[in-house]
Amino acid sequence: MADRFDFAGRTVIVTGGASGIGRAACVKFGQSGANIVVSDLKIQDAQAVATVINEFGGTAIAIESDVRHADSVENLVKQTVERFGRLDVFVANAGIALAKSLEDTSSAEFDRVLDTNLKGIFWGAKFALPYMKAQGGGAFVVTASKVGLVAQLDSPIYCASKGGAVLLTKALALDYAKYNIRVNCVCPGIVDTPLLEDFFQQLPDPAATRAAFSTAQPLGRLATSEECADAILYLASDAASFVTGVALPVDGGFTAQ
Repeated sequence: MADRFDFAGRTVIVTGGASGIGRAACVKFGQSGANIVVSDLKIQDAQAVATVINEFGGTAIAIESDVRHADSVENLVKQTVERFGRLDVFVANAGIALAKSLEDTSSAEFDRVLDTNLKGIFWGAKFALPYMKAQGGGAFVVTASKVGLVAQLDSPIYCASKGGAVLLTKALALDYAKYNIRVNCVCPGIVDTPLLEDFFQQLPDPAATRAAFSTAQPLGRLATSEECADAILYLASDAASFVTGVALPVDGGFTAQ
């Protein structure tokens, strides 16, 4: 789907861009002509993604950032604008999972999940949206989750973080519509990513859980990172010019049940 969109001359930041959905989005934006900033805590992995994009003729750089901290995200946005002169799309994709009951969750784990999955979006918006306002518009896309729309067992803190992401998206969409800034989120279902594998490894029987998750989807399989990235590109593109405040499920029909 990447070749259906034209991002030539536009600058895109993707947090959590070194793997999974973020990596797929970076590559697809690069194939569509954008200047890509691959942002991640794992800078070597981010640099590897940027190298792939540059090798096929795209333009990409890697910047290390930790979305939990204001100064790190502020620096990410400043470096991007200094390098490319503008910021058109910010994809707040960085996130972590936690599969624990409420009683088993520590205060530190609570803070880590909310700081990454929710406050990370807040910092991205706080520092990116003023640049978009100044240049007359832009697109801010959040990676939320199907569990931001419906809950799942034994993951209350993760569900809370993604539910917050969905409502923060909708609120920002209303606040920034007058500035020609569109704010949307994708809500992936079960996606075969390193994050999902980490989630499985927290459970007693990872292999059995993977199989159960696959068969529980109406389409009978896990999603790919590329399928979710296609949705991100759509929401960031001119094809979605009248779309804002949307939480788009990319879940194989799970939330339709």
